[in-house]
Amino acid sequence: NTFLPLAGGALTGDVTVAATKTIDGVDISVHAADLKAHMDDNFRLLLEAQYAARSVASSTNLVIVANTLYALWFHVTRKRTLDRLAISVATGDTGKLAYLGIYNDNGSLSPAGQTLVVDGGTVSVGSTAIVAASITQQLEPGYYWLVFLSNGTPTVKCSSFSASVSCLGVAAADLLTSNGGYTVAQTYGALPATFPASPTLAATTAVPGIVPRVKTND
Repeated sequence: NTFLPLAGGALTGDVTVAATKTIDGVDISVHAADLKAHMDDNFRLLLEAQYAARSVASSTNLVIVANTLYALWFHVTRKRTLDRLAISVATGDTGKLAYLGIYNDNGSLSPAGQTLVVDGGTVSVGSTAIVAASITQQLEPGYYWLVFLSNGTPTVKCSSFSASVSCLGVAAADLLTSNGGYTVAQTYGALPATFPASPTLAATTAVPGIVPRVKTND
């Protein structure tokens, strides 16, 4: 018979409930398998040192607008450490570069006004190639925004989401095209410490297919 003070104090340790015990008459242990099934997905279980398929680049091409910050949504379902941010350049713009990075989410599925998590630095978008920025960044579960900012106008592969997958819904104009992220004007340079306040919602064909790679399953 152990009693916990429920007023005027704080419980600092873990509470373990035996499989045969209940909380307010509910045996929570029987729901453990259901909870795990809901939480497990292809990113949670992704093999280490592999690129995440959640934001896979499609066969659709996008001509980049210089001095435009593109943001692609990205969902982390368990603590992970990332070591790459990659992009597929279909047609290069000689001598031009692009910044890749990650921003936090504002709790309303937008990077607007949110802090920079990591600036991965620049990659060359001067020729046809798959290029990647090297990072070492641990992410807690939640929503994040993968970003791309260039001083050129290369053609890159786009993100690919079915209408049922994108958390941003579908375009009101056709009820078919997935909303893949946001765009906003931004002078080329190191990624700003805070994402601009008023980005524009963009269909999937207007967002580069930035793909992260998992370093470790933390």
